Amino acid sequence: GTSAMAAVDTGTYREMSVFLDVFNRVKAEYVDKVDDKVLVKGAIQGMLAALDPHSAYETGLDYDNLKIQTMGSYGGLGLTVTMEDGAVKV
Repeated sequence: GTSAMAAVDTGTYREMSVFLDVFNRVKAEYVDKVDDKVLVKGAIQGMLAALDPHSAYETGLDYDNLKIQTMGSYGGLGLTVTMEDGAVKV
């Protein structure tokens, strides 16, 4: 019940504390000024990459391009790629 949930939360907070310590140390001691957004985006990308080779963090234009690629429509070429009877159809 509640004690199991508290143990999970404590472990999570401990790991987040380590993350924040590293984050702050990089900001304070890295040779160049570091953008918070760059650090956070890199951390998120690394977290998802650690799960499997197919998980990724996409935002903005990258996400729009991914949607286009996975929808099978390629603008400018007049092509649509679909599956039909187990075969790729262009």
